[in-house]
Amino acid sequence: GLVFKVPEANQPAATQPANVKSSAPAGQMAGAIGNTHLAGNSQTTPPLPLSGTGEIRIGKLLVSGIDVRVEDRTVSPPLIVPITQLDLDVRDLSSRALVEDRPVRFSLLVGSGKVSLPRRREHTGVAGALKDAGALLGGKKIDTTPVMEQRELFSQLQADGVLSFYPHPKGWVKTTVSGFDMASLKWEAKQFGVDLNDGTFDSSVEARLPGDGSMNTSSHFTFTDLELSEGPNGPIFRYLHLATPLDVVLGVMRDASGSIDVPIAVPIEKSHLSPTHVTGAAIGAFNAITVKAIASAPVKAANTAGEVVNALNPFAKFFGAKPSDNGPFVLEFAAGDDAISPASQATLAAVLRRMREAKDIDVTLTQGLGMGDVTRAQYRANPSPEDALALAHRLEARKVELQRARADLAGRARSELASRPPAEAAGAVERLRAVERDLASTEDSLDRMYELLRPGADRLAGRRTRQAALDVALSRLSAVRAALVASGVPDMATRVQVSKAAFNPADTLDGGRVIVTITKKKKG
Repeated sequence: GLVFKVPEANQPAATQPANVKSSAPAGQMAGAIGNTHLAGNSQTTPPLPLSGTGEIRIGKLLVSGIDVRVEDRTVSPPLIVPITQLDLDVRDLSSRALVEDRPVRFSLLVGSGKVSLPRRREHTGVAGALKDAGALLGGKKIDTTPVMEQRELFSQLQADGVLSFYPHPKGWVKTTVSGFDMASLKWEAKQFGVDLNDGTFDSSVEARLPGDGSMNTSSHFTFTDLELSEGPNGPIFRYLHLATPLDVVLGVMRDASGSIDVPIAVPIEKSHLSPTHVTGAAIGAFNAITVKAIASAPVKAANTAGEVVNALNPFAKFFGAKPSDNGPFVLEFAAGDDAISPASQATLAAVLRRMREAKDIDVTLTQGLGMGDVTRAQYRANPSPEDALALAHRLEARKVELQRARADLAGRARSELASRPPAEAAGAVERLRAVERDLASTEDSLDRMYELLRPGADRLAGRRTRQAALDVALSRLSAVRAALVASGVPDMATRVQVSKAAFNPADTLDGGRVIVTITKKKKG
């Protein structure tokens, strides 16, 4: 598709003048040739320096389509990187960009093909360990041979930005990586003594350059289902200058859904805009996050212990466990539901009687999820693309309605504030605030719907399922606590403790449960 125009046969072609020395820069020679041609004659003209008025400009550069396969055969099996999608759009390229303030706009989209990777396990963590233990007790052998399947190496890599290079870099750049399958790096990591068996990596990095030599970056890195470990004093521990071993850091940073979120904001001062300073500042910010996470490690350890107890709870009948007069009291919930059933309300009444009788006891609420909860959460959190698009259209219409209502209420609120005392205008202000809250909630929901339509959204289906199941668990805990506090028992608000929700589905349960445990108050 490229077209080159050449001089016509009756027009003498421009040649290099004899008086131009061969050591002259190529740009000056090109300038001399170009000016001779534009003048319409063969007479020589002085060459134009780079800082002159000559310019080579490309208004729009589009590149589409690619088929590249990179193989690293230094490891066995080899690392394969198939790049099958490329869309590049660059605007306003100019040879003057390095000597004048000429912004260059660009957009890049890269996609990958499929590679052969081990199939992901259905159960991990405590639930997986218990399932394997049950299989061993039943005399079954656990097949550890990896089953391979074809998966995309990553879903999408995108970069957008507007940059000027003179006199200092100015503009913004945003890059995102969606659904990178970290299992593909297993044998690459093995060379350095790192065991990397599974995980999905997503990132969003935004850099803003004001033009004075400084830069502000805002990054968000997410690791889902990460299985990573290394020996003592391993390469990751040394490179990141960690205060504690890597497995401890990953343990305290992993949330209830099994994901690790690392938000890092790094400001780079003037004259420090170099890869060394940027990397050092990012490592320092990451270490600050890990120190804060380690400081709260005792609380998290207690929650983890509670998760193990909850996971073992369905098997309590095998060990002859019997509840005492102080509980635990179990409230059963239907799959995916947070409504307290009549049977559970009767159980709560027994708890309240016990707390009225003894003023020196508190209660602790813990939750347990069933596989029915997970099934419902999977259905709710992962609508089809058609359903997601339909919901997005409904939310767009709702957003327009709320924007109109906000404009109307804002006018009324201004009028009442100007003509009435503040107390009388409070109603209009509160109605405006309510619409603002609804609008913010609608926009958040709309963002989530569009996230479901992005390439590679299916890779995060498991994460969305876990989060939706945790939302159900949190709603149940809140409902039980609200019922206890509303009972009228003195000081109930301070006598109810709620444990952190954890994703610990039990195969033996369909619906979920909330366990109420009575404990003695500590003296003093």
